[in-house]
Amino acid sequence: MAAQRFRPFGVTDEEYTDLLVLQDGTPPPLRDALMAALYEAVTYVVGPYRFLNLDMAREIRALAGIELGDTPTGHISGEDVLRRMRQLTPMLMLRFADVVAYLYSGTATPVELRRIFEINNSKYTVAPDAEGHERLVERLPEGELHALLATFADAGPGLLLHRAFTAAYGISPNPGEAYKMSVKAVETALHQTIEPKNTGATLGTMLAVMRNAKMPWTLPLDERADHAGRNAETLIGFIQALWDGQEDRHRNGEVDLREARAAFHGAAAIVAWANEGLIAK
Repeated sequence: MAAQRFRPFGVTDEEYTDLLVLQDGTPPPLRDALMAALYEAVTYVVGPYRFLNLDMAREIRALAGIELGDTPTGHISGEDVLRRMRQLTPMLMLRFADVVAYLYSGTATPVELRRIFEINNSKYTVAPDAEGHERLVERLPEGELHALLATFADAGPGLLLHRAFTAAYGISPNPGEAYKMSVKAVETALHQTIEPKNTGATLGTMLAVMRNAKMPWTLPLDERADHAGRNAETLIGFIQALWDGQEDRHRNGEVDLREARAAFHGAAAIVAWANEGLIAK
């Protein structure tokens, strides 16, 4: 994780706050640093010259639709590669970084790209997806990210949550997939606690069990006498909202990104509670 951002000598609180705002796109300092790192990643050295790694260029084209050049024989010079890179839009430059991080997973290259994004206070960073591939994702506040990483460590629901996170915060978000994986993570986390004997259990059947229980399912949070029962109502109410909001099961139309991210963060909390055994009668 990146350390607290350096505060230049003499800046006011307002100026320092402006420095902390995450930057979207590829503003000049970030773009220049990415150009250098990505250029080095896709070329090789022969004497004083650089040439395009054609096998990698073809893989990048197949995976991300980015054309760096090709030739059946001979070489493509580094100068030609730079010329093509300079023509990339900000989104294509981010996509280029994403696919290079993916192809170089497990090496120093994603680490260097992560450093570049973070020191330039970018909205994006590089992080492993559920399969262990390094990908470009939107940054989250560090305290929140530490908590999520702890939840991801669980092999069952944690893996599903990780897939939800990648779908919700990746460079090309997939809200429907993010929501679906969030629901599956909660179903997996609650199954053994709520309905261990039902192999076909869903959030819907679990909700019925929770509502019909003689003793309410709650979290270990004290309630005031005049708010008795709210604990159970809140827990069941959120699970119900998560269940109802699935576009692929219960509604027409598509889930938008705000809904998907809300579902993901709510699911992460429920999974964490379940992993700790905090949901009980």
